[in-house]
Amino acid sequence: DGVRPSKKLRELEIEMNSIFAVYTKQYYGDDGISSVYCWDTGDTDAWACSILIRKDVKGVGTWNSMHVISVQEYPADELACYQMTTSIMLRMTEKEKGSDGKYTFKMAGNIAKQWKQYDAILGNSSHH
Repeated sequence: DGVRPSKKLRELEIEMNSIFAVYTKQYYGDDGISSVYCWDTGDTDAWACSILIRKDVKGVGTWNSMHVISVQEYPADELACYQMTTSIMLRMTEKEKGSDGKYTFKMAGNIAKQWKQYDAILGNSSHH
């Protein structure tokens, strides 16, 4: 049966999938794909989501970005702690072969960043 988010969180997940589908198409073109998943963390007034974007560059490589966001809401203070970890992985391979029959270059790399901020609760209502 699987784990499912609360009703309000599922509605947020559907809305975020729609928004990021448009963003991905505009920014990455037809070769990009995105998915958003939201879940309850088990803590009171806390939830999380992941935003995944992949772009295949035909014959050259891939771009993968993963963003994990966790939110701890403090309704009495109308405040929330927002934390995000972003990881980007890039892989490229030149398809043309040199005289030795090998690819002329390969490149791969990744980067991860973290961010944390206290701010007003978005929408000023709990997602639970």
